[in-house]
Amino acid sequence: MADVYHEMLGGLYFPLDGNSKTQRDHEQQDAETRQNGNVKAELQKLLEYPGDDGEPFVIPFEGDNHPMPGLQGPKTSAQKEDAFNEYCIVHRTMVSYTREREMVFSYRLELHSKALREKFRSIATPYRDIRLDTNPIIIKFPYWCLFFLKGDLESISMEKDIDPALKREIGVLLAFIESEDCHKTALEKFNDVKARNRVSFDMLWSLFPPNELVVAVSVGEDLSEGQGYLVDSVDLGHSSGPPVYDRLQHSRPQWEFKLLSMAHNGTDFKTYRKRLNVELFSGERTIGHDYLPLVPLKWLPDGDREKAARLITGRGERYIDLCLAGSSFLQYEGPATIPVNDPRIQLGPWGKVQKWTTVSAAPHVSRPAIFVCVRN
Repeated sequence: MADVYHEMLGGLYFPLDGNSKTQRDHEQQDAETRQNGNVKAELQKLLEYPGDDGEPFVIPFEGDNHPMPGLQGPKTSAQKEDAFNEYCIVHRTMVSYTREREMVFSYRLELHSKALREKFRSIATPYRDIRLDTNPIIIKFPYWCLFFLKGDLESISMEKDIDPALKREIGVLLAFIESEDCHKTALEKFNDVKARNRVSFDMLWSLFPPNELVVAVSVGEDLSEGQGYLVDSVDLGHSSGPPVYDRLQHSRPQWEFKLLSMAHNGTDFKTYRKRLNVELFSGERTIGHDYLPLVPLKWLPDGDREKAARLITGRGERYIDLCLAGSSFLQYEGPATIPVNDPRIQLGPWGKVQKWTTVSAAPHVSRPAIFVCVRN
C-alpha cells in the first residue's frame, strides 16, 4: 500500500534501504539510546527559543504553562539535546520573533521510540504532510492525522500479542491526543456531530480523513448527478487576500479540498486531482447532499448511501469497459482534428449529452491510433 501510495498519489513514505546512510544513522541513534537505558514511556515537553547569539536553546518543563524565553534556569543547546532522545515522545514549543520583535509560537510532536515509529509508519502512509522516514517522526500542529488515527492506535494497543513496552508508548500517544494540547475539544465536538448528524464550519474537516470515499454534488441537485472521489487532503485557506486572515481585505476562510479520481488519457489510467472549496458558513448544517457540496459516502442515510454506491460503481465499470474495449479513449474538451487526406475532418466541441457515437481514426493516422468519442 505504501509503495502504491507513493507512486500514484505522491506520498512521502520512503521505505528505508538497509544499506542507506539514512538507515545506518537511524540504527546508530537507536543503538545509542538503548546503551543509555530503556526508552522512557513518557512525554517530555520542551521549549525551544533562540539565544542572544542566535543559537537555539531548549528548556524542559512540565504541566501546561511553559517558561518564558530568556528566564534563568537549566537550558541545553539544541545541538546537544541527545538526553531528550530517551523519551518516546517529545512535544516541542518553538519560539521565533517577527521583525517587530513580536513573539510567535509554533508546535510539533516528535516520535523518538523506534518501535513506536515503525508502528506509526504502518498506519500513517496516507498523510502526505508527514515524513515517515525520519528519526524522529515529526508531526506538526494542528495534528489532524492524530485525530483520524486515534481509533487505529486504540485497536493496536488492544492486540493480544503486542509488546508491553510498545503498548505503554501508544498509551502515552493516546493520552496526548486526548489532552488540551491536542484534540480534547475536537473529540468532544465530534461526538456531538455524530449524535446529531449536524456539523459546523470549524468541524467540517473532521468528516474527511485521507482516502475517504466522498460524493460531490451541487446543493439541490439529485444524488444521481454526483461524482465520486477519494479525499487527498483538506486545508484551511481563504477565498481572497493573503494566507493569513486579513479583515481589511475581507478575505473569508474556506476549506480547500483536494480530491482524487482515476481517468484514462488515451493511453493509460492515471490519477487526477480536483479542487473543491467550501466557504465559511454560519451555524450548523445537516450532513447530507442537500446541504453540503461534498459528503462522505458513509455519512449518507442508508438508502442514499446504497444508491450513491450503486451509481458510482456502475458508472466506473462502464467507463472502464469503454476505455478497454479494443481501443483507447481520449476525453477532451474543445474541438479535435483528425487528418484524413484532404480536407480534414473537424469534430466540434462537446454538445448536450444524448448518446455516445464513435469516430475511428483513419488507418494511416500516426500511431498510436485513437478513437475519439464525441457527444452529439
